[in-house]
Amino acid sequence: MHLRSVVIACCLFLAGCAATPSTMPSSIPSQGHSLLVRPYLTASRLTQSLVPTRTVDDIDYMVIIPLFDPGDGQFHTLSKTTGEPLETFESEQWDWSQIVHVGRYMPWIRFDQPIQISGLKAFGRYRIQALAYDRAGRLLSQSAGSASSVDLTLADDDTTLVETPLPVQLMDTPFGASFNLTLSPIGDINRLESVTVTIKRVVSGSETVQVATYSLQPFELLTSLRVAHLNAQTRYVVDIEPHVVDGGPAPASQSLEVQVDRDDELPQREAVIELPAL
Repeated sequence: MHLRSVVIACCLFLAGCAATPSTMPSSIPSQGHSLLVRPYLTASRLTQSLVPTRTVDDIDYMVIIPLFDPGDGQFHTLSKTTGEPLETFESEQWDWSQIVHVGRYMPWIRFDQPIQISGLKAFGRYRIQALAYDRAGRLLSQSAGSASSVDLTLADDDTTLVETPLPVQLMDTPFGASFNLTLSPIGDINRLESVTVTIKRVVSGSETVQVATYSLQPFELLTSLRVAHLNAQTRYVVDIEPHVVDGGPAPASQSLEVQVDRDDELPQREAVIELPAL
């Protein structure tokens, strides 16, 4: 195939691609004012812990969008053809082929280099919004408040050369540790009516706060009890209280301690319930 044919075929293929951030190139008009922004990354954390979970390696592409306030107190996207404000929509409804934006894809994402945004209006109040996505197209950056945006007013210059820092805050991942508790009755299991398992969080010293209670029937002891939603860097007490049906001697109550640090999957815990003979 001749080189010209290859070029034409590639152009036709690109023309048929969907207009999504992962396939659309940067879209900025050549006319109008411009400014420089320098994105900087704020790593995400595990909630209740300080362990980073998402980093720059999780970002597949990033889009920077200038949002303009025409005086109605709302921030609008800008048309790439006219530079005028468009109707306000949720980010999921933005048509990337129609609005002013700058896109960066791995490995061209650089948090140590300024990015120029053009096609802006002078004396305008702007919110510069950064959106980071993973390879599956899922949003990774915080979009609420000023976590991944900066507000500014553009002066009457052809180009604003002062770099404006633009935070990119990656979403935190909720932390919830869990473990399996196995209860093994020994003796006449027919005497066992139920087992109450109480989970308590240690507040300070011997002071505890109850966070969950489970009432298990004898047949439920055949499988492990899954205890979940535990906080990081927290100590728990697991109280195990068996109940018998015949009013005879009951098995002794037991307590286990569980220490949660930064691992969300904890080792299995086991307890033996000895049923005394009548």
